Amino acid sequence: MKLLLERWNKFVNEAEEEESSSVSYDKMISLIKGEGGSELTINIDVPKGKKKGFGATKKRPVPFDYGEFPDYINGADKMGWDLIIAPSESTGKKGLRKAGNLLPVGLVKYKEDSGKKGNDKIVMASGGKISEEDKEALKVFFAKMSHRFEVPRFSESLSKDLPPDEMQKTLAWAELSGEGEFLARGTMGPAYRFGDKALKLTKDASEAYASILMIGKEHPNVATTYKVGKREGKVEFPYVIIAEFLQPAGEATFLVAKDMYDAVRGGYGLGKKFYAWKGIDALDEMETQRLNAMVSFSPEKFREDMKIRLDEIASGMTFLKENGVIYTDIKPSNIMLKNGKAAIIDLGRSSVNGYPQIEIIK
Repeated sequence: MKLLLERWNKFVNEAEEEESSSVSYDKMISLIKGEGGSELTINIDVPKGKKKGFGATKKRPVPFDYGEFPDYINGADKMGWDLIIAPSESTGKKGLRKAGNLLPVGLVKYKEDSGKKGNDKIVMASGGKISEEDKEALKVFFAKMSHRFEVPRFSESLSKDLPPDEMQKTLAWAELSGEGEFLARGTMGPAYRFGDKALKLTKDASEAYASILMIGKEHPNVATTYKVGKREGKVEFPYVIIAEFLQPAGEATFLVAKDMYDAVRGGYGLGKKFYAWKGIDALDEMETQRLNAMVSFSPEKFREDMKIRLDEIASGMTFLKENGVIYTDIKPSNIMLKNGKAAIIDLGRSSVNGYPQIEIIK
């Protein structure tokens, strides 16, 4: 009996020691950025170009060096904190090395319902700076596993794009507070998250005019616009748009949005039908054949969901046109989920009649 108790106590003590040795995300970031961060050991076990599966996903070549901090445990999986090195800086070499001047620049998170919550991946780059090309490469790679991963996040804040006085004035106008969480940076400007709202800076006047027309107009397949303003003076991003923040969509949405984009830009198939959409059930026999042909090039398991998402996106496009906005930029990155349905989040490259008046931010 005494021997059993001793063994039990040893087991409990070892379990407690293992639990206490795990390091939180915030603590891990502090260690990397700290005085001894350059001396931390990293282990690259999947070099760039080698195949890896993430959880239950299919193994595929990774465009980056993938590894871990073996000395610091992530409590989510009881293994070293995972890391990804920016694609352009990845050497394709396996083994142990020091972190050197690599610093955190972002995070790749599993979705809440993935069964891997907390087993996040820290994105690293030299000097804490990552190129737009590297960001895009990571987004494209993880978009193929969007049913398991959130869109990669990168460590930027609104203060990068606005000087202090401009930032204070803009946030006061928008009735928001804080630094904001970086979401994405497109050709027209960056977007940041503030709770359930997104703030976008843009140089695209057509997006600003289209957004003005949609302020306060609710639809299940369009993100709601709350405010649109224009900054004073000559600035890189003159327009500020405050809209509803939505969650990333899945692979079926990604696939069908690309097909719809091609159809609208090419003016073929159902492309013109999307602006006067009455639902899939209203399609005639020829149009139904075109719909089936559109999704036939994608894996069979996604085809029915693709039709549902197409129906939702086209409903959003029709609603926009009914309100004076002709929307053409149906890129996968512009479609998110609103209460479980596909919704348009970005009105860039839209056509509107006239030049609606835009409020000046003071």
